[in-house]
Amino acid sequence: MKQNLNNKGVTLIELIVSFALVSVAIIYFYQTLYTVKKLYSESQKETKEFVNVNYAYRIIDELNNTSDDNENTLCGKINDYKSKDNNFLVEDGCREDIENGFKKIKFKISGKDYSMYFYNES
Repeated sequence: MKQNLNNKGVTLIELIVSFALVSVAIIYFYQTLYTVKKLYSESQKETKEFVNVNYAYRIIDELNNTSDDNENTLCGKINDYKSKDNNFLVEDGCREDIENGFKKIKFKISGKDYSMYFYNES
């Protein structure tokens, strides 16, 4: 007479293989999430820098177009404006040059150099 064996269980080998496959998948997804997080933080930083530089360009252009009674230089106007606006992140050390008939303004934001040119009417 034959006995029926109850083979409904999972062997140790099957369990180890399934854990190995799941751990490989978890490592892959973790690396993907880490890469996405890193790219997101870098893009946030670049976007913030772009917004700050764009804001500075717009303000400097506006300051260049305004005339005041003191006939202050543009760098002087920039320094005066810095004391009024905390979002204006232009660092000290603005320089004005005349180059090929254009007024060149050099300034720094977060340690990076930027330049802006204006047609020199004088």
